[in-house]
Amino acid sequence: MDSRLINAMVADYGLRTIRDTDKARLGVKVSDNEEYNAYMLERAEGMRSVKDPEVLSKALAGISAMYQKDEVRGNHISVPYAIELANTYLSKYNKQGLASGPDELSEDDFIEVVAAFAATERYLFKVESERVQGITDIESEFQHRLLQKWNTDLPIQKDVGIPLPELLKMYSEQWANENPVRIRKKKKELERIEEIFKECFGKIMGVKEIDEDIAKEWRNYLQFEYYDFELTNKAVNNYI
Repeated sequence: MDSRLINAMVADYGLRTIRDTDKARLGVKVSDNEEYNAYMLERAEGMRSVKDPEVLSKALAGISAMYQKDEVRGNHISVPYAIELANTYLSKYNKQGLASGPDELSEDDFIEVVAAFAATERYLFKVESERVQGITDIESEFQHRLLQKWNTDLPIQKDVGIPLPELLKMYSEQWANENPVRIRKKKKELERIEEIFKECFGKIMGVKEIDEDIAKEWRNYLQFEYYDFELTNKAVNNYI
């Protein structure tokens, strides 16, 4: 897997966790997901107990022990939820057009990705142990450098242009003004185009994502895979 993609997942997770833990420490609800909200509150509460250096030392030792041999996978580094997290981010980036590939972690990528999340948990523990003592990223060089790196590693959002459904809606409104007699037929046609396009690609695309290869793939889908009704060559060309 591309190291930039791993760095992006780590940065996304690290920054979100710090943000949510800061909120939880203040007693602020961090999510509508009750399970995640309870987890963050518990995590924040647990960090309050490690102000004492001795307690902190023991806690760090316990955290380190979590990353030792995994009996299921063999001698790999293990971290709770790492695989689930990686799959979540892979799916998210694929939907956003920031990555292209499967939504699940492959066996070949397992060690590298899980090791990255294991290291991230160590960094997060250090950040949180400082923040619970009132040390912010302004006062901590470690936090400052880490947050700077993570913000740099975040995935760059692509300009995919206006979503196709919005473009078709604009087109429909234009037809309503210029061809009021035929607008009902045209509106149904545009709705059908949107529906079939989404069926073909499984997602809503921005117009800048639709290149020649996408157009060819959709043409093949219209001619050879879409069986709700028969489309003539002229109809297929009009849709494209």
